[in-house]
Amino acid sequence: MANRERYLQRQRAYVDRNRALVYARNREYSKKNREKIAARLHANYMRNLEANRERDRERMRLSYAKNPKAFNDYMKKWRAANPERARAYVRLSGHRRRAAAGGEFIKVEEWEELLTSYERRCAYCGVEAMLIEADHRIPLSRGGRNSIENIVPACRRCNRRKRTKTEEEFRAWLLARPKDSARETGRGTPDALAEVAGPYRTARSTVLPRGTARSRSRSRRRGRPGDRAPARGLRRC
Repeated sequence: MANRERYLQRQRAYVDRNRALVYARNREYSKKNREKIAARLHANYMRNLEANRERDRERMRLSYAKNPKAFNDYMKKWRAANPERARAYVRLSGHRRRAAAGGEFIKVEEWEELLTSYERRCAYCGVEAMLIEADHRIPLSRGGRNSIENIVPACRRCNRRKRTKTEEEFRAWLLARPKDSARETGRGTPDALAEVAGPYRTARSTVLPRGTARSRSRSRRRGRPGDRAPARGLRRC
C-alpha cells in the first residue's frame, strides 16, 4: 500500500510495452477459465444486488435517452434472437408487479370517480385521449401501493414514456423537454381507434371523426338513403 502508485505505474508501463502479448494471455486465460470468471462476476454482482440493478437501470435509461431508435432496434433484435428469455422476462416482471401490489386492488367505481374528477383527461399532458390508462404515481417496482390514492389517469403515450419514474420525476422530465407539436397530441395518435382493454382502461369512442378520409369513403360506399342500386349489367353515366 505504501508503494501502490509506483507499482501501478510500473504495471501500466509494462502493458504499454507489451500490449499485444498481454491481450493474448488474457484471451487464453478467459477461454480456459470461463466458468470460474463468470462465477466470480456473478458473486460480485450479487454482493450488492440493489445498487448494481439501479446502476444497470440508469445505464439503460441513458442509452435510451441518447438514441431511442438505436436502443429499440437493438432490443427488437435481442428479442428475436432470444424469444424464450424475452417471454420469461415478461412473465417474471408480471409476477413481481403482482407481488409488489400485496393483494391490494382498485374498484371500478373508484376508477370511474377518478376519471370524472380529471374530466377524463390525462393528468400529465391534459389531452382528452381516446384511451385512458391507470398510472401509479409511485411505481410498484419502487415501493408504490396499488391503491386509488396512488393512481392518476394517463394517456397511453405519457404512460409509456413515464416508465419507472415517479410522478414528480416525470413532471420534471416533461418540463425539461420542448413542447410537443399539436400533430403528436391531437386526434392523429394511435389511440384514436383503441378498444376497451381491462377494467382500468376506458375508450371514449370508436366512431370516426367527421370529415376524415375514412369517414367520407364509408359514406360513399353506403350511399345515400333512397338511392336505387343500378340495374345489373348497366353502367351509370
